[in-house]
Amino acid sequence: MNHVRSAFDRLARGAAWLPVIALYLYLTAQPARACSVCYGDPDSDLARGAVQGVIFMIGVVAFVLVSIATVAGVWIARARRLSREIESDAP
Repeated sequence: MNHVRSAFDRLARGAAWLPVIALYLYLTAQPARACSVCYGDPDSDLARGAVQGVIFMIGVVAFVLVSIATVAGVWIARARRLSREIESDAP
């Protein structure tokens, strides 16, 4: 029982600091400001770079998906060819 009580005491001491930490964060936090991508000039270099990054990532995903589909197609073609060879070799 003593072990449970000491763990509860440690938890209570830690919880006692929560209002102090909350007050510190409230007093020192800076207001969030949106960048030019979210709010501001849509023709800025930052906005154009973000658009180009999204296009690049879509291209990477498309390349990977097309590659997977190509490998699947090659495997299907090989399986059909092997199946025909096995059927023609059967007596």
